[in-house]
Amino acid sequence: MLIYLYKKIFLKAYPELFNIRTKANFGLPIGASKNAIFMKRVQDKVLRTLKLSSGKGINYLDFNEKIRTKEDLRTIIQNNVMDLKSRNIIDWIDIEKILKNHLSNKANHADALIVLASLEIHLKSGLEL
Repeated sequence: MLIYLYKKIFLKAYPELFNIRTKANFGLPIGASKNAIFMKRVQDKVLRTLKLSSGKGINYLDFNEKIRTKEDLRTIIQNNVMDLKSRNIIDWIDIEKILKNHLSNKANHADALIVLASLEIHLKSGLEL
């Protein structure tokens, strides 16, 4: 509900910004309806499945898929989340299980994996969080 109100307030204050296409909306503007987003998602999936679209030109990545299929991205994520696991600073999170379930397509954990890998990259760089 808060996100809905947040979007409505900003849509009223800055309508020009809501014409910008975003990854979160599958290439649709921020102000797009849930139905439009769902239909765009289905359309993209069908076109890729039928090999009628390679997905080139799309301004976002499906990180759930790409972490599984792009070797370079998978390597970066795996190495960094496992390095973070070895630090034992968030031992209440089963990082290995999250990674394993994602890679075996049992669940979609791209958002969590990106956050965890980003945390490790920041820690390695010595930047203060």
